[in-house]
Amino acid sequence: GELKVRAEQQLDEGAVDRVVLRCSGVARLGALDATATEHLSHLTVLDLQCNLLAAWAEVATVVAAAPSLQKLDVSGNRLRLEESDDLSPLSRLGHLAANGVGLAKWADVLRLGKAAPRLKVLHVARNAVCGDLEEGDAAAAFPELERLDVAATGLTDAAPLADLPALTELHATENPGLARLAGRFPTLDAFACSGCGFEEWASVDALNAACPLLKRLRFGRDNALTA
Repeated sequence: GELKVRAEQQLDEGAVDRVVLRCSGVARLGALDATATEHLSHLTVLDLQCNLLAAWAEVATVVAAAPSLQKLDVSGNRLRLEESDDLSPLSRLGHLAANGVGLAKWADVLRLGKAAPRLKVLHVARNAVCGDLEEGDAAAAFPELERLDVAATGLTDAAPLADLPALTELHATENPGLARLAGRFPTLDAFACSGCGFEEWASVDALNAACPLLKRLRFGRDNALTA
């Protein structure tokens, strides 16, 4: 047992493939020497939560410098998104967390999806992006998306998300305007709606028809159900 633990603690050929660098004042990638370039080439997971990154263009620069990167977390960075930004480096990502980064509309989320069509997991909680959810084609932007987190985004109608062809998990907590799950979600097996506005048991019962594969339901506070 001890030998196994020690083996897992050793770096594989001296290469670090996962880095967590939170709340460290990181604002940009900066100049890279040969050693830094080599180290970045091994990264598959990078956590840059709560730093000083200020633009999606800089995020794209970081991803471009890490060709093996699959999972990125930039939550808590206030990121500016410009029309001219080249987001193509995001295309290799399979997991992106961008909670509380200042996304202002659903079109911004769709743009990220079109830049990263291989995404299977996307977290965009605490961004005011779901007020115009009906605008745009979610299925085209996220053909492989399996898990979506839209907690505290102003979501009132999740029906447009039913078009996502691979969606299995929807986290919609802390959206008090969401009183029911409209539409049909044929692939959904997990739904979280704590802190939403469900008021009638009929809306809960309707989940059986809307989500025939539903196995996990997180249903907690602030849903003031009546008979």
